Amino acid sequence: MLEKKLSELGGVPTVDKVGVEERVARFKSRSIKKESKMQGLKMALNMIDLTTLEGKDSPGKVRQMCYKAAHVHDQFPGLPTVAAVCVYPSMVHVAKKALKNTNIGIASVSTAFPSGQAPQDVKIRDTKFAVDEGATEIDMVISRGKFFGPKGSSGKNLEKLQENLGSSYFHHYVNVKNYIDLENIFKKNKFDIIIHTAGQPSHDWSGKHPFDDFKVNTVGTMNLLELTRLYNKDATFIFTSTNKVYGNKPNTSYFTNQPDSTYKNLEIRELGTRYEGFFVNKDEPMTLDCFASIDENMSIDQSLHSPYGASKASADLLCQEYGQYYDMNIGIFRCGCITGAKHAGVELHGFLSYLVHCAVNNKPYTIWGYKGKQTRDIIHSYDLVDMFWHFHQFPKKGKTYNAGGGRRNSISILEAINKINQIAAIQYNNYTMSDNNRKGDHVWYVSDCSKFERDYPEWRQKYNIDDIINDLV
Repeated sequence: MLEKKLSELGGVPTVDKVGVEERVARFKSRSIKKESKMQGLKMALNMIDLTTLEGKDSPGKVRQMCYKAAHVHDQFPGLPTVAAVCVYPSMVHVAKKALKNTNIGIASVSTAFPSGQAPQDVKIRDTKFAVDEGATEIDMVISRGKFFGPKGSSGKNLEKLQENLGSSYFHHYVNVKNYIDLENIFKKNKFDIIIHTAGQPSHDWSGKHPFDDFKVNTVGTMNLLELTRLYNKDATFIFTSTNKVYGNKPNTSYFTNQPDSTYKNLEIRELGTRYEGFFVNKDEPMTLDCFASIDENMSIDQSLHSPYGASKASADLLCQEYGQYYDMNIGIFRCGCITGAKHAGVELHGFLSYLVHCAVNNKPYTIWGYKGKQTRDIIHSYDLVDMFWHFHQFPKKGKTYNAGGGRRNSISILEAINKINQIAAIQYNNYTMSDNNRKGDHVWYVSDCSKFERDYPEWRQKYNIDDIINDLV
């Protein structure tokens, strides 16, 4: 029987029994106390693609991977299979034959993977060949510039890094969804610090493409966490999470009927140029001390998040779990609006830099809902990186920190337009108001960063809101 299986796989061994048993043991040892956690693990498993994308790929190696995809969980009834296997277009026909009579998809890279640097007609032929061979999913290389438009490209920043740092800077074109390619990098390098900023960043885009959003933000994070654990467990791992993990809870006083909630008295009020949050007790007069900000105690449960907020919250929780369960140095930074000089902001991402761009070039800008009074807090990239540096000096195990501009760097869109006009000495008014609110958007959000300041008292913000806008102008 064994000889028959080996011959079917082109003489390549099937499954590493020792490796499987080791992974099973780790899986069984986890404390899964809630059904929701188990469902989440099953969903993550069902979205994973097993991948082989090496120059030395052979039909036998592809058949081996397909067998593993279909049979590795046979001894655990009820577990889902992986979503797909991912191979080069030339190996799609091999995978199709090997996965016959299964529900496992066949993914193939295309569009001149991994760089994407090929003429359009070549990319089209590449994709058509893979589909004709039997691919059910195509993973394409799409630059940020193509995704968000030319203004959203970070290519110039990459060129600047290469120019300034020369041979000390290395760039790898790797998809965070691709475990194998990431593993090849981790095998060859030893890292002191890993700063994970890769992700699908658009709230709006995620609603149209939730699967892609989840694979990038959640599965991509899982890949990096696991590879760090296996190859660089002592490294500092920093994850850029988002204030969107709190969902729309900061929007209203949802908490008035929850006596045990820290935020039971949070109220959102409409003022002249902004919405503002207050901690108000019924029988006490309002003072400056009543101005609210959101700390890490705010629950992320039972809230509308958007698919983007949900995928980032999933990644956020994974990072916390890896830090605490595996005793790893992991910091989770729930960022406000990050910006700074050279920020390639676009309509769907990076609102302040995009607004500045529109204002100084007198281009039209659409304000989506809330009469332009939606309030954000802004943090300069310098101050955020400085937070990372301080954390790296004395790292902690799976700690969450809010990382925003706080109250002094909070601003509404209307206030931002006025501030830009003052700093740039212009009279920008080429904007329109839409009555359509972005679903799940914050009407008001201000970060409370006091937890990080207590843990790292030497860190202080350098850039105020005027400095930030000056940098962008």
